[in-house]
Amino acid sequence: MIYFKADLPPTPREFIILRMDNSDRNPDYWSRKLQEVDIATFDFSTSKPRGPVVDFAREHMRPGATVLDAACGGGRNAHFLAENGFDVYGFDLSAVAVEFIKKRFEMFGLIGNFVVGSYAEFPYESDMFDSAICVAALDHDTMGNAGKAIAEMRRVLKPDGKMLLTFDPVEQMQDLREDAEILSDGTMNFVRGRAQGMLFRSYTNEEIKGLVGEDRIVSFKTVPDGDRIIIAI
Repeated sequence: MIYFKADLPPTPREFIILRMDNSDRNPDYWSRKLQEVDIATFDFSTSKPRGPVVDFAREHMRPGATVLDAACGGGRNAHFLAENGFDVYGFDLSAVAVEFIKKRFEMFGLIGNFVVGSYAEFPYESDMFDSAICVAALDHDTMGNAGKAIAEMRRVLKPDGKMLLTFDPVEQMQDLREDAEILSDGTMNFVRGRAQGMLFRSYTNEEIKGLVGEDRIVSFKTVPDGDRIIIAI
């Protein structure tokens, strides 16, 4: 039985400073957001794990399992997992994010291993992790890089390992489309406005199934706010 310190509700969508882009080209937006945070005075009670992470840990992870948080950002999900006894590793493209999460873990006396890395080649050996999560990050990159990330997740997972992936609603960021250059695969590269420095690609359900591999999907759920929650092998 896994002990959970709290069944916390997911963080409101408006609280975005601890989410992280993984583009090999453009981490500026997310690094800038974290640089605006004073870690000494930040109210970490507002930085709660996403609901799907809590559910995945309870239903699909054994006590003490080794878990990878791909695109760990500022660490709200990794923090929760470490608090509940999991062996946590994470990487992010942004050195700012990695420094932030290391300081966060030090402040709370948590143990975790965090490094700078990218989707193209995860900085870990094959068959290393029992589980992997990539939350609200795959659609903040190009489709090609998202495909690389999924392939790398499978490489570093043990043969019986499972991954949790989440994708934002189809309509996410569409109201800011005029602020973006549209890349060849449909990814929006925001070059002006409040989202400047961010990439976002909107995925249909069928595109997600094609990206992940429909035969590798254990469950595919769309929650009321439009997020798509996928568990895959």
